[in-house]
Amino acid sequence: MYPAYPTPRLVAGAPLTDDVVACRRKPVNSADYAVDFSTAELRRLREIFPTGVCDWSQGRIRAAPAERHLAGSGRHALRTTPVAHV
Repeated sequence: MYPAYPTPRLVAGAPLTDDVVACRRKPVNSADYAVDFSTAELRRLREIFPTGVCDWSQGRIRAAPAERHLAGSGRHALRTTPVAHV
């Protein structure tokens, strides 16, 4: 297994699989962090993340199947079922 390097997403709590493209959000809450934010710092975080931060405990938001993204693009759709090679 290859080592997992600490990307910002992993440090923020994303799963080691790092396969979450979009996540469910929750409001910035100072109780979720191991530091004490000043009132100004907390206000700034809420300005930076107005729609909230990832709530990794809620799992990912699933993307549409690959065929839907490629429809009408002139490309062949990706195969969604495994093919046995004998």
